[in-house]
Amino acid sequence: MQAEEAKPGAAVATAPAPAAADSALRAQGEWMAHYYQRPDPAGVADWVRQGSAAGMFEKPGSRFPVMVFLAEIMKQNPARHSAWCQAWGELPAEHRLYLAWALRNAASPSLEACLGAGLKLTEEQRRKLQAAPRFDALARPAASPTDLDMLWAVFMATGNGDAVQRIIDVLAGPEPRQGEPGAVNALLLRGAARWSLGSNMRQHARVAALVKERRARESGPLAAVLDELLARLATSAS
Repeated sequence: MQAEEAKPGAAVATAPAPAAADSALRAQGEWMAHYYQRPDPAGVADWVRQGSAAGMFEKPGSRFPVMVFLAEIMKQNPARHSAWCQAWGELPAEHRLYLAWALRNAASPSLEACLGAGLKLTEEQRRKLQAAPRFDALARPAASPTDLDMLWAVFMATGNGDAVQRIIDVLAGPEPRQGEPGAVNALLLRGAARWSLGSNMRQHARVAALVKERRARESGPLAAVLDELLARLATSAS
């Protein structure tokens, strides 16, 4: 489905019912999760429009990973930027801002034209966007579950194993002790890393292979954690 803003002479699109929206978001997530296996740059414009209509940009928890995911795809497809911007010119204003962020993060050669004629940002919006620092999910250790989501977004767009290694790195240190400063956040982060690795190992053979390769060169506490993840994978497959 494609969502368009109402125009003179056109039918006014109604918001999808909750069940329909949930189904649409699941389809969006499936396409995103396996993009690196089945790259589809020709489908990106429609995927964004459909996701916008389904609420993909409404919650920060899904919005930011999508922005990072799109930035990675944009890096791979600079010749498509102008056409994409034209295709997205009638999306809600806030959604266009998120797409503009992704284009800038991708160092788009068409950025100026996209921000103006394509995405229709105001001069003030363009100025603030250009002044903002670029984001690189791989540039620093993961410090929150949100950082893990960003790393998975990079992996889903590219298949880059470095993103998975950063997530494994979260489990490399000793278990935090109760009462230590930052222990609660550290435990939450480790739990999120362990859960997301286990889940994605079941869905992606490449993630499972990366965990096995890392286990082969590790020892100590991290080796034990990876052994546990691999054992659970074997059990789920039997």
